[in-house]
Amino acid sequence: MKLLKLFFLVLLLAAMFAGGYVVRAVKHGASGQTSRRVLYYVDPMHPAYKSGKPGIAPDCGMQLEPVYADQGTAEQGTTDEGASRMPLTSAIRISPERQQLIGVKFATVEEGQAARTIRAVGKVAVDETRVGHVHTRIDGWIEKVFVDFTGDVVKKGAPMLTIYSPEMLASQEELLLAARARDVMPSLVDAARRRLQLWD
Repeated sequence: MKLLKLFFLVLLLAAMFAGGYVVRAVKHGASGQTSRRVLYYVDPMHPAYKSGKPGIAPDCGMQLEPVYADQGTAEQGTTDEGASRMPLTSAIRISPERQQLIGVKFATVEEGQAARTIRAVGKVAVDETRVGHVHTRIDGWIEKVFVDFTGDVVKKGAPMLTIYSPEMLASQEELLLAARARDVMPSLVDAARRRLQLWD
């Protein structure tokens, strides 16, 4: 008799414990469902794809993630003018574990100046359209050079060198002699002057 009473007492305690556990689980499940109501499911890589039930995304094969009703209210804010913005339900969401796995980094957009350094191989050359060549029209040799290094500044009309030419010296003396005898041979003066003009 005592054994039967003890058995019924243990059975009653087990039933009370199981009933309390079931009631607590039902209450907890009901409160969780009301606070976290799923609106739809979205592809985390392509937020434009939405589905009414969980599953696998057809384009990338990733697990669809739920979008809850309270996410919309938490993500919406106000602009500077005070107008409410639309919920950011189309934003891409990646879990922290997946972000660490694929090495995703993100930061807040800030206004600033962008700077970028570009290293390249180049060649500095003289503009060929501004290069001038000096050619002498007489035989001789250079006595003195006034422009004695590459890149020296040369002004217009400034002498670059002195040249000695026996042929030009003879033509110059011929002109001087013809100038003295202008009255006798006027054509000789014009010929000597013309020769020096052709030699520049």
